[in-house]
Amino acid sequence: MSGPLKTIDAVFERLGVDLIVDPDGAAQPVLRALPAGQSNDLVFNGREIRADGGDLRVRSVDLPHLPEGAVFEMLGERRAVKGAPAYVDRFRLVAELTSAAV
Repeated sequence: MSGPLKTIDAVFERLGVDLIVDPDGAAQPVLRALPAGQSNDLVFNGREIRADGGDLRVRSVDLPHLPEGAVFEMLGERRAVKGAPAYVDRFRLVAELTSAAV
């Protein structure tokens, strides 16, 4: 395991919160995620441009468990993944996902 990957794993284990994929369905692994903040609604001329979402960061190795539309529970709230992930580092070890309450 490389140095950056060890560091990322340590940060997620120490600071991350449990993310339960498909809480009502088949047993899935419990992942660790870092809540990255809450984005606000953006309304212009009465039209919603961006829906509210909760951004979260996950390890890239966990992305196969979180395709678009996947339902998960984090901090007692049920959410669904919206859109494609965006990588936040040059090594593509951490991805940021947007989610919406369901």
